[in-house]
Amino acid sequence: MSPVAKAVWYIEAHMPRAMTLDEVATFAGVTPYHLAHVFMRVTGQSILGYARRRRLSLAARKLADGGGTILEIALDHGYASHEAFTRAFRAAFDVTPDQVRSTRRLPANLEEPLAMSTPSNPLTLTAPRLETYGPFSIAGIALRTTPMSAEIPKLWQTFGAHMGHVPGQRADSGAVGLCDQFDPEDNSFRYVAAVELAGATSVEPPLLRIDLPKTRYAVFFHAGHVSRIGSVWSAAMTYPLPQGLQIADAASFEYYDHRFDPATGNGGFELWLPVTEAC
Repeated sequence: MSPVAKAVWYIEAHMPRAMTLDEVATFAGVTPYHLAHVFMRVTGQSILGYARRRRLSLAARKLADGGGTILEIALDHGYASHEAFTRAFRAAFDVTPDQVRSTRRLPANLEEPLAMSTPSNPLTLTAPRLETYGPFSIAGIALRTTPMSAEIPKLWQTFGAHMGHVPGQRADSGAVGLCDQFDPEDNSFRYVAAVELAGATSVEPPLLRIDLPKTRYAVFFHAGHVSRIGSVWSAAMTYPLPQGLQIADAASFEYYDHRFDPATGNGGFELWLPVTEAC
């Protein structure tokens, strides 16, 4: 069973109480960072958000059935007060607990349990190579975003005007799509369209310089079209790493070298995931 499937099982088995990311990750057998990141890549939502919406969905069913007072239901589902429960409920479903109780009608957008089965047509990746790289520096343009956002291709279009003209850019290096500063609460992360620098070169806005430490990586190669990048991320994050290794809480990146054709999206690309010794 994958870490995502284990997490879903644990959340469902321990409803309706609130639980922590650390608690679920311990059961799934991975670090909290790894679980939050892989859950985001596989399901498209944050694990904390999913667990919260599942608890609120169960609460909505109890409200519609007329069971217990609103405060009793709030306490049973991890909320310390009527007010906190109402705020979270309204944010999730655009109606209040009082409205559901009075109309006995369920919100249309309840969160149903995620399937714990393996996708019917998962992407298959070959075993990664292990490589230690760095320290190194990149320069690029950053944005705060979520997986598969339309903002990312637009960012590459904007950065395209700078490629080949970045001061200190390494002539023999490709393009780097850096992912870091991941927030498991809102599913967001920083994405930087960048190139590697040859030395200690300063850059001017809108470019941002980022220095990355020496890190060990599991490097996956996908020979297909770049449109499958979401599936590549999902497959890589769930790939069984060599014994004793786990995904590290550090920056990961996409790497587009001379094989990649930005005009067609063909040629393939690499995905570099930071790894560390398992505790």
